[in-house]
Amino acid sequence: QLGPVGGPGAQFAHHPVFTLSTVPRFFLPTGALDGGSAVIEGADAAHLARSLRARPGERVTVVDAGGVEHGLVLEEIGPTLARGRVEWSRPATGEPAARVHVLQALPAEGMDAAVEALAEVGAAEVWPVLTRRAVARPDPVRAARRVERWAAIAREAAALAGRAGPMPVHPPQPPSPPGPGCSRARSGRPRRSPPSATTGARSPS
Repeated sequence: QLGPVGGPGAQFAHHPVFTLSTVPRFFLPTGALDGGSAVIEGADAAHLARSLRARPGERVTVVDAGGVEHGLVLEEIGPTLARGRVEWSRPATGEPAARVHVLQALPAEGMDAAVEALAEVGAAEVWPVLTRRAVARPDPVRAARRVERWAAIAREAAALAGRAGPMPVHPPQPPSPPGPGCSRARSGRPRRSPPSATTGARSPS
């Protein structure tokens, strides 16, 4: 922990590694990092230039496709491209110890908020499921557009939460059939079959 002014650790209080929570974070595609410099393109560059109004000399954090995060000092900023010099590098942090995959029943509304919240709390991946009672059943073209939107929301939420990478959101899928050892109850929900005699469990009299 950082100490008080003049105390132990005070000399590091303004080092970029210790101020990541206040620094914008972006995920880089493969090839965006070249030696000691990195390039930020597209919507991320536009966000830097227009929304954040970043200026040369300011710092951002970028995470490359290999899971390494870098402190970047911006040198060039434009609406379609920003370029910076790598100041430091380290293994990316911000991921939970356990990888939790979430099967999310596709709701009639509120999926955007669900994706955002799941990305923020650290879900590994999200699998939208078209359940039997699901009202929302988008056609393939509309579903593809929604997946693109969810991916963008997940990417932004993961960056704001300081994660090591964007959370994948898969296309909507039908529910999987019950696996071996399961039977389907009248309600349509999977029901575990009773243990067989080979397990040593007794049958009810």
